[in-house]
Amino acid sequence: MSEDVHVESEFEWLANVYNINGAINHPSELHGIMIGHITGNTQLKDDEWLAMCLDHMGIEEFNVEKQPNVHQDLCKFYRDTLESIAVDSSAFQICLPDDSYAIAERGEALGAWVGGFLEGIAVTQTHALANLDEDLQEILRDLVEISQL
Repeated sequence: MSEDVHVESEFEWLANVYNINGAINHPSELHGIMIGHITGNTQLKDDEWLAMCLDHMGIEEFNVEKQPNVHQDLCKFYRDTLESIAVDSSAFQICLPDDSYAIAERGEALGAWVGGFLEGIAVTQTHALANLDEDLQEILRDLVEISQL
């Protein structure tokens, strides 16, 4: 008889980091910010990434008593994301709750992710956004509407 082994998803892992640290924002939003930065051709150093995580969580330091490897794990999460996009960007998946979550929670997470993505793009490509062609501007307007879920 085979046992069902629950493998923690990327979203569940990040949500646990957020819960343990009493974060004030949504973990999907952080992933969106990260991808916005990457899309805007900005790669962060480990200390910059960790500072961004702390800022987004609204905390001054991580709870290393409950998660002794949180610094290394968050840096690995960032590097693994960079590597997976470099290897096969078509296989990329956004960090959202799976189908076991209520549709309202999944919708909220999608809105948070898109909002984060737009923030990351805006921070890294402020001047370039003004010069986008009409099709890309329309896509960005659509993303803004999605972020308001």
